[in-house]
Amino acid sequence: MLVLEPGPRGPHTAGVKWVLLVLVVSAALFLTLGLVRSWPALDPYEALHRALRAPDQHLAELWHLARREDGAGWIARLELSKVLLARGEGAASVALLQEALALYETQEAYRLLARALEMAGRSEEALAVWKKLLPGTEAAEAILRLERDRLVAARSLVASGAYAHALLALAGRTEAEAVLLRARALTGLGRNSEAAQEYERYLALAPHDQQARVEYGQVWERLGQTDKARAAYQAAGSAGALR
Repeated sequence: MLVLEPGPRGPHTAGVKWVLLVLVVSAALFLTLGLVRSWPALDPYEALHRALRAPDQHLAELWHLARREDGAGWIARLELSKVLLARGEGAASVALLQEALALYETQEAYRLLARALEMAGRSEEALAVWKKLLPGTEAAEAILRLERDRLVAARSLVASGAYAHALLALAGRTEAEAVLLRARALTGLGRNSEAAQEYERYLALAPHDQQARVEYGQVWERLGQTDKARAAYQAAGSAGALR
């Protein structure tokens, strides 16, 4: 049998092998990195980061990511909803935001949902969501805009601490409850002298409201009028006994 013996290995042969090895490794790295960057499923957060730089130009990628049930999917839904809201597509935005809120609840998500519901003409649902966001300024303005009964609006605004907007809702109202709510709103704003006047007006209309008399006494305390405060607590009977 004839056996061919390998020839001697010179420096040229070794150099060629090293070049080939470098080329193979480089090609493998290129293909791997290329796949990662072109396939969001392999690295959703990298894909999301790229899409967020220009959402309008990466809508398909955002819709793909929005199918996920993780943080990347949550963020993609919010960003898509913002794009849709900017385009006036409230109904489509509502669906995305409801899915996002099912994953994780935040004030921002609820705020976007309220805007989307209002844009979609679903005023009652929007109003319910805005009430969750009180006493925020945007929410308080929405209550004034959407709640037809100004007295009902004032109740929500006073209860949440949106006192300045409550006064707007109560403008021109003279019934007993409106006067009491105005007194409480003025107290919340630190306008105690005006609050005392409103409590006096209210107690003239509802003299048996002991809780209001206690609140009236507290206003006088804040004004440093201890004698008037004591008189109010005494008039409140058992409700003012602990003062």
